[in-house]
Amino acid sequence: MTKPSKVIHVHNVGDEVSEIDLHKLVQPFRIIMNLIMLHDENQVFLKIQYVISSINALQYYTSVQPIIRGRKVYVQFSSYQELTILDQKNFKEIKCSSLTNKEYASFY
Repeated sequence: MTKPSKVIHVHNVGDEVSEIDLHKLVQPFRIIMNLIMLHDENQVFLKIQYVISSINALQYYTSVQPIIRGRKVYVQFSSYQELTILDQKNFKEIKCSSLTNKEYASFY
């Protein structure tokens, strides 16, 4: 199993899934700090405020199958410990923005 991380990897995410759906998925556990949606790969990376919050979310979803808009999604700790989103024009960090291309994201 991957080491606990603030970053949660969600896969089997369809095009119909929105940022709001993802916020609702983890809302009971904490606020999403950053979010990257890779629509072409049906994946999402969510950075949660605290590691303990992501641990609580994954423990909960071990016993309850997460479903978004009728689709079963799967959650796990990401191998990344941090998630930074870069605005390519201004080279600055932006918060909670949908991106569809990996080159705009920086993983640590």
